[in-house]
Amino acid sequence: MKLIIVDDEKGVCFALEELFKSAGYDVVSVLNGEEALLSIREGSFDIAIIDYQLPGMNGISLLKEIKAVSSSTEVIIMTGFGSEKISVEAIKNGAFDFIAKPFNNEEIINRVSHVRDKINAQTIHNDGLGYYFSQSMKQVIDTVKTVAIIDTPILITGDSGTGKELLAKAAHMYSGRKGRFIPVNCGAIPQTLIESEFFGAEKGAYTGAGGLKKGFFELAENGTIFLDEIGEMPLELQVKILRVLQESEITRVGSGVPIKINARIIAATNKDLEKEIAEKLFREDLYYRLNVVRIRTKSLSERRDEIEPLSEIFLKEYAVKYQKKITGFTRDLMTQMINHTWNGNIRELKNKIENAVIFCKDDIISSLYLQLDMTSHTENTTNVNKLYDFLNLPDNITQAKRIIVEEFEQAFIMYHLEQNGNNVRNTADRIGLSRQDLYKKIKGFSK
Repeated sequence: MKLIIVDDEKGVCFALEELFKSAGYDVVSVLNGEEALLSIREGSFDIAIIDYQLPGMNGISLLKEIKAVSSSTEVIIMTGFGSEKISVEAIKNGAFDFIAKPFNNEEIINRVSHVRDKINAQTIHNDGLGYYFSQSMKQVIDTVKTVAIIDTPILITGDSGTGKELLAKAAHMYSGRKGRFIPVNCGAIPQTLIESEFFGAEKGAYTGAGGLKKGFFELAENGTIFLDEIGEMPLELQVKILRVLQESEITRVGSGVPIKINARIIAATNKDLEKEIAEKLFREDLYYRLNVVRIRTKSLSERRDEIEPLSEIFLKEYAVKYQKKITGFTRDLMTQMINHTWNGNIRELKNKIENAVIFCKDDIISSLYLQLDMTSHTENTTNVNKLYDFLNLPDNITQAKRIIVEEFEQAFIMYHLEQNGNNVRNTADRIGLSRQDLYKKIKGFSK
């Protein structure tokens, strides 16, 4: 990995150059911004460590020039002068990080290692799926590509929110099948409608059946049916799905005539199906029929190197969606995000970021807008002194009360939006506001 050091002190350049060479980096050092830009134009650099106080141009100006010449070069700014103000300006202009002087060798090595890990993880692939994969996820996608052309069932396992449906879509896309991709949540269909939803129904087959209804399997003809959360499927339906796998045919409700079908079956679950079998909650014969090819999705805690690049991608998406000029996350918040236990995995990460973008009033998202430790936040709000300092309350009780009510209202609405997947209609119904009033309040939060 190539690294360039820019500092007008020869001693600093020499010390850092030797330090990073011993750590395995390909290092070049220069004494001013002009030399740095010339080197970057002539050869690509992954990382630039630049001092803020440079002759001719300061670190922020050089940062802008570097980003204009090589947008992929990650920049760390070294500063000891007005550090806080400069660091905020640096992040706004695209710096990856900043480090205050003086620093020790371990500290600067750790900062650069963090950048290196991000770069290694950030070989991003779109693959035509409208989603992005890091290098580690690309290995999973490569497996999907290999098995996609083999016309056999696939079982995808993994925690909720890890992208099981996405992998199923990938398998369908690479299979060459011309039919539709039909996703089905096996745990969300009412018991009384299960058979007609899966297998279809003839006209008059039941009360209200005014015409012929095609089921999921017929809709997936020459395509793929994705049985999500198959561990939630009732045992009586499991028997019939087993027959579909064995015979490649279905029978509509109200008909005795079998219909041949040609649909690839992909199933997914976050449950331990072996345990479900032992507890007589899942059929063993169906399990072995589905488990011909098995792919496991990794939880986000197993892919921590992806959290930062994924967060940046989601931030860009939602900044465009909500017309916000937000450039990134504070370093402290990103560190918290990388170390956080994401029980909801990528789905939770996206939800948190979308929620933060909606309410963020600054150029950078901080922990004020994306709260990960709700317990500590609650403890703070119960402590009057901390609350007073946190909200910077005035001494006037009427004004202080208004600020507290406004902050509570924003936190209350943010919480319920998050609980409802940022669905405004559902949130409005839940908290007793009209959609119009809720939109007005959200718009007000953004100002």
